[in-house]
Amino acid sequence: MKKSPKGSLEVLDLDEELRITRGNRGTITVCERI
Repeated sequence: MKKSPKGSLEVLDLDEELRITRGNRGTITVCERI
């Protein structure tokens, strides 16, 4: 990569099992720990 990626990531919720984040373009991601 020649340029650094730009953007932000906001953590909406974080606990032992789930992480919910929102990116700068409004994308919401839910990650489950298994």
